[in-house]
Amino acid sequence: LTALNNGVAVTSGSWTVSYELFFPANYAGGAHMYFSQTAMISFRDGVWLHGRGSDGTLRYGVDGADSIGLVFDAWGEVRLEINLDADTVAAYYNGTQFHTGAWDDNGDAETLTPGIGGLNFWADGSGTAALSGAFYIDDLSLTPEPATMSLLALGGLAVLRRRRRQ
Repeated sequence: LTALNNGVAVTSGSWTVSYELFFPANYAGGAHMYFSQTAMISFRDGVWLHGRGSDGTLRYGVDGADSIGLVFDAWGEVRLEINLDADTVAAYYNGTQFHTGAWDDNGDAETLTPGIGGLNFWADGSGTAALSGAFYIDDLSLTPEPATMSLLALGGLAVLRRRRRQ
């Protein structure tokens, strides 16, 4: 993700992160999807989605207060609509919104400029039963919304024009 901004977190505009997620019926572990605020992955400064095979839920945030039921043995779309300028996010699973709130809602005292710096996926579980099977991710995309895309294009044109003058 940071390749969009030369290794620095993207800190403005509206963005959509989406991907397809697949949990086999026998998956009983945890699937973590962590979106960091900064280009350096810090596990206290970001947004956490946690797919739990043990209870069949996809949870938003460390406390998992907002959750939705997982679909097993089928692909499901996960989508985050992020507005960095307004510091908001809406989370969807299979077209159903299950969370809305602040993008920077990590609850610590540190104040960050809301950003998209990177992402990390991993599985966990205890014992062979929890790790039987794996979860799968496909079609990952980070898309700027039209207004953001226009600003990026204008910035690119300004750089080209500046280079021509030199």
